[in-house]
Amino acid sequence: MIKKDPHYRVMVFTQEKTIEIRYPITCKFNVQRGLMSNATRGNIQLFNLDLSTRNEIYQDLYIDSLDRSKWKFVRLEAGYGGVDNMSKIFEGRIQQAYSYKSGPVDIVTDIQVIPYDIFDCQTSQTFAAGTLFKDAYQTMANNMPNVVIGNTGALEGQFLTPTSFDGNTFNEINKLTGGHTFVDNGVLNTVMDNEVIDVPVPVITDKNGLLGTPMRRGANLDVQMLFEPSLIIAQLLEIKSAVSPNFNGQYKVIGFNHNCLISKTQAGNRITTANLWIGPLLPGADINLTNNQTQGGFNKVKGSEISTVLINQPSAVREVYQYIQRTGRAPHTKITNNIYWDEVVKNPSLSYEKPSLQVLSNLYQAAQRLQIFIDSYFPGMRITPTSGWRSRKYNSTLRGADPNSEHIYGNAIDFTPTNKTLGAVWSAFNKYWRGRKKAYWSSNFIHCDTTIARGVYANDW
Repeated sequence: MIKKDPHYRVMVFTQEKTIEIRYPITCKFNVQRGLMSNATRGNIQLFNLDLSTRNEIYQDLYIDSLDRSKWKFVRLEAGYGGVDNMSKIFEGRIQQAYSYKSGPVDIVTDIQVIPYDIFDCQTSQTFAAGTLFKDAYQTMANNMPNVVIGNTGALEGQFLTPTSFDGNTFNEINKLTGGHTFVDNGVLNTVMDNEVIDVPVPVITDKNGLLGTPMRRGANLDVQMLFEPSLIIAQLLEIKSAVSPNFNGQYKVIGFNHNCLISKTQAGNRITTANLWIGPLLPGADINLTNNQTQGGFNKVKGSEISTVLINQPSAVREVYQYIQRTGRAPHTKITNNIYWDEVVKNPSLSYEKPSLQVLSNLYQAAQRLQIFIDSYFPGMRITPTSGWRSRKYNSTLRGADPNSEHIYGNAIDFTPTNKTLGAVWSAFNKYWRGRKKAYWSSNFIHCDTTIARGVYANDW
């Protein structure tokens, strides 16, 4: 899908009036938003405004910024599909705005924007023993006139003794929340490490905007995509890459940068670069990149409401689960380049029962791991999966099958190579899998599963 029809709107608020600039006037912007307030900033360039508008927007860094009566504020909105589908990209105070000539014809109005001031609000409060943390949070947050309260998440507990807070309001709130509070576009949020804001999860694929290859940087993942205007800090973002499936999964957004040119007359890029957190509690990301297969403890927050998500799967798994529930059979769609869903979820098992979401999620991870082996050792090799998920009842009908086989839980796949010898593939596979996960071979197939071998730690994978 190609993202078309980009639009934007810039609204500048002075003490006297509101100035609105819209497409098709050329606009270039570079916006950075993140968990750290001092890392959040924006730069907006507007081309060839009339002289009166340029004069109204003008803001002197050294004089006007010191006089609150001369402060100006700005809101940038942008999106695809016209003015009715725009998201708020940045909102804050103009630190500096000036115009200059660029090239033979263009006059550029450059607007440098910082977040709403949150560091000039002071609080001095003493809360009695028994005061709920959420009540104290609300009291202090009400002292911040430039923000609204968004999500408070799992802020539970109460003061056991009288407790005082004295200092910058934002910093004092962070003392209460353990440093988990941030401001994004004028919204005050508190989100714990195992929480994300409950909004729809964008799915970025090679076909709808994923650019290049995701790059891991320590505990973070950097992903470049076509301009994604709806992103907010602390939400989930799902990556589905056919080129690098080992990075597929859902991740918590901890920062991003929009670098865009929206113009009717000039060509330019519209790119979003997202910084994602590889958290051990996040869906998909846990097994793929942290080697932690423990599920649970992952929550979504919406205002003060918390919903616990016990099972978290990539959207592909949810779609297959719904398809099986609806039709009673697995779809002939790809899990990976070499493996189809109906090859590892077969009708004999479905005649007894339908797999759970957790089983399909396990099977998805096993297939991804097997695909990584194929791509690394035998690119282009074709395989025939001979067994994937088995219902417990179907498994009991097979002679010699382990009554507690990992196939029952979706953790195992048996396969046969079709254009390579079994011995050659097993020799490489045994080196890749041995000592980390379970694997063996018989006369006509290779068995592999993703459960941890006895005495081997998960991070050995």
